[in-house]
Amino acid sequence: NWIDSFNFLTEGDICTWNKIVRIESLVDPTELIYGERGVYCEGEPYEMLLSLTDIGLVGTLPWELSLLSSASNFTMNYNDLGGTLPSALGQLTALRKLDLSNNKLEGTIPVEFSQLTSLEELNLDANNLSGKLPTQIGGMKAMQELSLFMNLFSGSLPSELGQLSMLRYLDLAGNDLIGTIPLQFQMLSKLETLDLSFNGFKGYISEFLGGLTALQVLLLSDNAFSWLSPSALGRLTALRELSAYSNSFTESIPTELGLLTSLAHLALYDNYYSGTLPTQLGRMTMITNLDVDNNLLTGSLPTVLGSLKDLEKIHVVNNKFSGTIPAELGHCTSLRELFASSNLLTGTIPTEFGQLEKVSLLALLDNKLTGTLPTHLGSMNALYSLDLSNNQVTGSIPTEFGELTSMGTFIVQGNKLQGTIPSELGKWTSLDRIEVQDNQLTGTLPSELGQCTELEVLNARDNQLTGTLPSELFELDSLEIDVTNNNLYGTIPKE
Repeated sequence: NWIDSFNFLTEGDICTWNKIVRIESLVDPTELIYGERGVYCEGEPYEMLLSLTDIGLVGTLPWELSLLSSASNFTMNYNDLGGTLPSALGQLTALRKLDLSNNKLEGTIPVEFSQLTSLEELNLDANNLSGKLPTQIGGMKAMQELSLFMNLFSGSLPSELGQLSMLRYLDLAGNDLIGTIPLQFQMLSKLETLDLSFNGFKGYISEFLGGLTALQVLLLSDNAFSWLSPSALGRLTALRELSAYSNSFTESIPTELGLLTSLAHLALYDNYYSGTLPTQLGRMTMITNLDVDNNLLTGSLPTVLGSLKDLEKIHVVNNKFSGTIPAELGHCTSLRELFASSNLLTGTIPTEFGQLEKVSLLALLDNKLTGTLPTHLGSMNALYSLDLSNNQVTGSIPTEFGELTSMGTFIVQGNKLQGTIPSELGKWTSLDRIEVQDNQLTGTLPSELGQCTELEVLNARDNQLTGTLPSELFELDSLEIDVTNNNLYGTIPKE
């Protein structure tokens, strides 16, 4: 009951139509916090703020909202409001913020919204709005933040967006927009975040991009862009994040990336880049995430990557990299993930990897690696998943691996490993999968594996194992075991 709960439509001053409510925290839904809901007034003469976030509103937006002529802030996000945007809202010329995100609104953006010349922030994220973006949007000269993420907008971008000279944040991700980026975007000199991902844009991103010198976040993923001007990219020296995965970029990765010394996140995976990984990337001293998976890159992995002390993730999967794995990567002491699977890498696994005490995920499968498993890997205390399958690694599984007590997935299938399976692996109490099939392992299955109470998959087929199946393994209720093509005997109990 709005009258009882919020004093709405009572004879009292409109500035008293409010209350303090307990709501779920948007950061932690399990936490209840106190929030102000209703109409609030500030200043003299007063400015009116309408805050109705996440209170279960249903129905449509009434045109009578336009009668609140003093309103400077309308926030009605995270509700179940439907219907269309009332064109009468364009009469609220004092409005500086309008947030109707996370509702079920439909229809188009009314052209009358262009009359909101004081509006600084418009957030219509996560609705069902559709149609073309109105060209009149260029008249909203005070706009600083425009967010239309996850709607059904279609058509091309109006060039008039370039007239929003105060714009700092523009999010158009997750729509059905097509075409190219208008050259007029070069006038958005204050723009700090541009998100065009998950649309149908195509073509070139040309020299105009170099005019966006304040840009810190550039998100272009999941489109059909085919070219990104290297010289323009090199002028974006404030850039901290560049995400351009799942496009149609070809040619080589621009060496100009080395000029972006503030860049922390670089995601170029799922494209058609060829050539080598530029050594100039070694100048990106702030980089934490590097992902170039699923391209056509060749040559060796640059040794300069070892100088990037803040690097946490390296993903170079499914390219044509060759040569050895640089020992210098052992100097990346902040590294947590290294994925270099499905390449043409040769040589041995560097013993220097033993210095990578924070790495939890290491995947080098489907290469041509040789040599033995370095005992030094037993010092990688955080290692949770190790996948070296389908290489040409020889020697035995080091007993030192028993010290990897965080191990959850251990896969070394399809190598040339010999010797026994160390009983020390029974220390892996978090282990859920071990795959050592298609090797030349001998001896018995250690009964200590029965101590791995989380174990669900044990595959040791196609080896030279002997002896009986340890009864301890049959006490693991969820275990799937495959030991075919060995010299083991005993009966696996049926469920």
